[in-house]
Amino acid sequence: MLSGNDTSFVIHIDKKCQEDISILSDLEGTTLVDNRVDVKWGDISQVDATISASRAALATKAEYFILLSGSDYPVKTPGYIRQYLSQDPRNHIGGVPLPSNQCNWLQHGYRRIGCYALRLNSKNIATIEPRKLDIQNLRQLAKVVIRWKHLLKALRILTHYPKRPPCPKLTPHGGEYWWRLNRESLERCIAYLDQNPDFHSWLLDSANPDELCFNTLAYNLCDNNDGNILTHISWNATSSMPGGGKSPDFLTITSAIRITQQINNPDILFIRKIKDEDVMDYIDSLLS
Repeated sequence: MLSGNDTSFVIHIDKKCQEDISILSDLEGTTLVDNRVDVKWGDISQVDATISASRAALATKAEYFILLSGSDYPVKTPGYIRQYLSQDPRNHIGGVPLPSNQCNWLQHGYRRIGCYALRLNSKNIATIEPRKLDIQNLRQLAKVVIRWKHLLKALRILTHYPKRPPCPKLTPHGGEYWWRLNRESLERCIAYLDQNPDFHSWLLDSANPDELCFNTLAYNLCDNNDGNILTHISWNATSSMPGGGKSPDFLTITSAIRITQQINNPDILFIRKIKDEDVMDYIDSLLS
């Protein structure tokens, strides 16, 4: 859908994938990332996969970079997208300071930066703050009680771990994982990661560092940021904020009215999450 003479693609395939991906390497203007990462939800591996893809993307001649997932789909034509970004080449990335009243994550985002993340399963993380026994910590410990294999580590964090240090040198920001960055900004972000490994080390203890890393870098190192990520995401009713729920809804053809609204919205270029080919066909028919 996005192919064109001035568009190239850099694709990271999860290391767990055992399917034959050779057909992708035959596509014109397409690069497969060699340094594949075994990606786990809410884990530093998501950051590492994005960094690998970003390095490969910067090796191309592209001047603007769009991070998409495998379940994103364009709701504008390639020509519209190119013209839109040529007229508004700012960074489109979410970011609010943490913690702050601007953030609707748990404790206004404090648990992302002031607690240690303890992975319980593929979609559940407990955040434990050392040396503190309050209602928020008790709620997190309640997640662990029924998972006895993690209980010992949770108690060790609570009783023996030091207080988490602040984010080194930068003011932490949080927001959606997905972004659109111009070349100068992406180069700055990658250069900072190369020169400051302590920032990556700090992220290791954070829950969902994918929603912290590039957001923090962009809002500390770049001054041309716009919070509209140009993507419609349908968060379910239990989500605490855009980006605050565990996973957004997959859109089906029953959401045709909402999808049409996004096609007609001049400031929305992509939509997620989609895996239904009927939805793709519906979008294609409207765009054509």
